[in-house]
Amino acid sequence: GKVLYEQAFGLANREWNIPNTVDTRFNLASISKQFTAVMVMQLVEEGKLKLNRTISDYYPEYRRDIGKEVTLHHLLTHQSGIPNYTSLPYVWSDSLYQRYSLDDLVKKFASGDLEFKPGSQYKYNNSGYLILSVILERVTGKPFAQLLEERIIQPLALQHLAVDDREHIVPKRAYGYEKTPEGYNNVYSMYMQNLQGAGNLYGTLQDLYQWDQALYGT
Repeated sequence: GKVLYEQAFGLANREWNIPNTVDTRFNLASISKQFTAVMVMQLVEEGKLKLNRTISDYYPEYRRDIGKEVTLHHLLTHQSGIPNYTSLPYVWSDSLYQRYSLDDLVKKFASGDLEFKPGSQYKYNNSGYLILSVILERVTGKPFAQLLEERIIQPLALQHLAVDDREHIVPKRAYGYEKTPEGYNNVYSMYMQNLQGAGNLYGTLQDLYQWDQALYGT
């Protein structure tokens, strides 16, 4: 519970030579998953979700032959067998930049044939957390961003954590870059809803510290 070291390195914006600071806002990428998982577990505690129930119980539009086999526990623990949509070869180069509805995104990219029997293997999986985010919305009747605000951001007073939307102006946001043999290139902004539940949040070092401390509380 005591900060021993706090520092920032590198550049938040290379074109303007603006350095990162300890309150620079970064996309959290897959660190976002733990916030989705906690909201799922909150609903489990409230009796609104059950870990041994299946996708089909909460998301009946999902492909039923798979949906009736995969439980929420499988999704949370990366044991679903559903193909990881961010591993599809064409997804990063094209499709994550397209404005899909969540249902269309799940149907197109996160509904493929099972790679293994659910529960028999572990394989890191973004598809599971995308599906969990849709289930959260279905069960509560609220958008994912609103759930995050009400259940995590406000109770913990996380001042800079939020759903990432690349169209909005966000103070002190770090830009993204891609390192190549020739140097750094700007990374095009993708449609961040395509990563909902799996990698669509941004925040600061302080937010993550407060979050870490909150996880040890009641």
